[in-house]
Amino acid sequence: MKALLDQARLLDQQDELASFSKQFVPGNYDIYLDGNSLGKLPKKTIDRIKTTVEQQWGAQLINSWNAHWLELPKRLASTMEQLIRAGRGTVYVGESTSLNLYKLVLGLLLSNRFGKNLTTDLLNFPSDNYILEGIAKHHGALYHLLNYSSYIEADLDLLKSHIATYPGIICLSMVSFKSAYYYPVKELNDWAKDHQSIIVWDMSHAVGICDVDCQKMEIKAAVGCTYKYLNGGPGAPAFLMLDSELQNGVGNPIQGWFGHQKPFDFDLEYIQDSSIDRFANGTPSVVSMAALEIGLKISLEAGISSIANKNKRQIQFLIQAVKEELLDLDYQLICPDLMDRIGGHVSISHPHAKAIVEVLKSGTKNHPSVLPDFRPPNLIRLGVASLYVSFDDLIRTVAFLKTIVVTKMYKYVEPQNHIVP
Repeated sequence: MKALLDQARLLDQQDELASFSKQFVPGNYDIYLDGNSLGKLPKKTIDRIKTTVEQQWGAQLINSWNAHWLELPKRLASTMEQLIRAGRGTVYVGESTSLNLYKLVLGLLLSNRFGKNLTTDLLNFPSDNYILEGIAKHHGALYHLLNYSSYIEADLDLLKSHIATYPGIICLSMVSFKSAYYYPVKELNDWAKDHQSIIVWDMSHAVGICDVDCQKMEIKAAVGCTYKYLNGGPGAPAFLMLDSELQNGVGNPIQGWFGHQKPFDFDLEYIQDSSIDRFANGTPSVVSMAALEIGLKISLEAGISSIANKNKRQIQFLIQAVKEELLDLDYQLICPDLMDRIGGHVSISHPHAKAIVEVLKSGTKNHPSVLPDFRPPNLIRLGVASLYVSFDDLIRTVAFLKTIVVTKMYKYVEPQNHIVP
């Protein structure tokens, strides 16, 4: 363990992104490894929300729509386009990931450009699958849920064979929420195109931590949240991306106020906006958007390539430490074998995972308090948000995980039945 600790400290000394951790509120835990569920609060966000509420809403009242708020979604969209290297005018920011997925998939389905097959797999986030199943049920499409031999990684041969047999619209999580499996995005996009299909990528566990380049990867459609690695805050507005070549003929099936070409004409006839803003619906969530802008700017300042490169090194280091220190103690690594196929977190399992997480959160005199997350039935996810997680954080967490099992500390805690695990 000492060799790994020395290695961690050396790597931290060489870390070009180390100073970014100072831009975040530390929180109540010594080590925070749940940024893949909710990112930390940027310090500047506090002042930004205060300004938005007290000066813009409180003092300027409705005048702030013209002075500050109407352009805010467009600024966020432009920044997001830079972060994911999407074409100009291809990103809309607003609403939730689920609502954006519904609008995008149903819009593509109603365009009649693709077959009436809606496909997903068991690695996808469950709510995405609910949405696809509901759309299929109500709009005359066939719903396909692909099962693999495990939830660690996709069976690419099976997936490709299915697309060839049932062309249509496919929805996949770019990085799986359980195992962090990172799909070969460009390869699958090319396959889908060759078989008259399109993949809608859910980037929620990838954006802000993986080096996503929509243009190089040939990504044509995507959605994602912003409250994980982009540190936008709980319930932060999500985003939707649709390539410019597909925008003609793909409309928003929810004809909302802000999707109108001239919303403030209050025309009784709905005229769809000609830009990506057609996917807007109701009034923008201004306070949440103001908070999100700070998180996006921090990621842009750090540089997504730098963040992703650091994350790869950290994931590799963490896996090495788990293999050397934990696998003899009934822990198992739940992740793909190839580094290129792993996203921004590492999952491990243990028969007493739920109790182990409770011990981690409490800390001890000799060990830091650590906040990861638990996923039923026995998964511990270690989210490596590289803007504020250090190599030292990772090795100290592994040391604590080892101590908990060696000393059987998990036997002396009562696992909590939290609604959010």
